[in-house]
Amino acid sequence: MKITYVVRILLLAWLLPASAADLLRVNTFPNAKALPFYAGVEKGIFAKHGLDVRVAYTENSEKQRAGLASGAFEIAHSAVDNAVAMVEDAKQDVVIVTGGDNGMNEFYVQPHIKSLADLRGQTLVVDAPNTAYAVLAKKILFKEGMHEGRDYAVKPVGRGELRLKAMVESRDNTAAILNLPFTIQAEQMGFRSFGNPVELLGPYQAGGAFMLRSWAKAHGTLLERYIAAFIESLRWSLAPRTAKNRSCFSCRTSSSPTTSPIARCARSPIRRAASRPMRHSTCRAFATCSRCAPRWKAATRGRRRSTSTFRTTSAR
Repeated sequence: MKITYVVRILLLAWLLPASAADLLRVNTFPNAKALPFYAGVEKGIFAKHGLDVRVAYTENSEKQRAGLASGAFEIAHSAVDNAVAMVEDAKQDVVIVTGGDNGMNEFYVQPHIKSLADLRGQTLVVDAPNTAYAVLAKKILFKEGMHEGRDYAVKPVGRGELRLKAMVESRDNTAAILNLPFTIQAEQMGFRSFGNPVELLGPYQAGGAFMLRSWAKAHGTLLERYIAAFIESLRWSLAPRTAKNRSCFSCRTSSSPTTSPIARCARSPIRRAASRPMRHSTCRAFATCSRCAPRWKAATRGRRRSTSTFRTTSAR
């Protein structure tokens, strides 16, 4: 009798549908910092926490801020001064719920620019002109005695991928703040780095997660589960023991250092400068990734070996 009862209970549990995971729409930028989202989805980390996370990528920070305000998604990941801009400029009640990183940025310029002083009269390409890394670039130039509008122009083009594309397409697009993986591509193509903004300006809180305060108050437990799952995904992405089992970020996007439209742009004179050595240690990810290594080795075969690196007059 007891066995029959247990069998009935088990059969009923098997027939009943599993509780649906809570849907969360997340918006971010398609760069190396998006790797935890891929890990969280593919490794089932979000699912383990009862979450169905749908990730969408934004073209620029203005569209991201507008999307969050309109309810197109619940959580935004980007430079947290976008949240400050929503509060101060758009009068939206937004709350920052996590920290993150310093942006992993570098200030890149065209090869003919030898010093920061050479940027006088030139064009700075940015995401949005009033937030995030555009502010960093403006401060770097301000320290050199240059003012926007008077000494240089600002041209909004969008996220890092689009800023690099703009610099490739025209040498008139002289400078930009770039982050991974686009810093790797920029170095490969011969652009000049003036260093990390953290080294040039000091510590800076860049990436983080933010949302409408009303949503956070109404979904406190769900938010806690999301933060826990994201941290676990981030730890998986950074753990050395998983390095052999994960492919590099270039496998996760439509662009890689050897196959992207930018790298194949034969019209650009920058293409001819690709034999310059890369000084980024992060470029080793391409050489060790089982999927990228063959293409990477083919692309770099025969290049001149050198220990020289770009040198600038900017402070380090």
